[in-house]
Amino acid sequence: MKAKRRPRSDSRARLKKVNHSLYLEPWQSEALGALSAKTGVPQQVYLRLGLMVLLEKYDTETADHFDQLVKDQLVKQTRKGK
Repeated sequence: MKAKRRPRSDSRARLKKVNHSLYLEPWQSEALGALSAKTGVPQQVYLRLGLMVLLEKYDTETADHFDQLVKDQLVKQTRKGK
């Protein structure tokens, strides 16, 4: 079953658009695309999660901030599901 997407206004309201180039190995791009197709989760979500892992590893203050954002987002999704 494919996951439902949130309305764009809700999901993009809290995000800041930044333009950076990301160079992936061909196998990484293929694996990311396959994962996205299998789960229905956009590739950019996985990229943001990977960035969060790096930030958590190297900066505990930033990690705490992102942990709270993730918890808040999970609470919102849980409430929408009821």
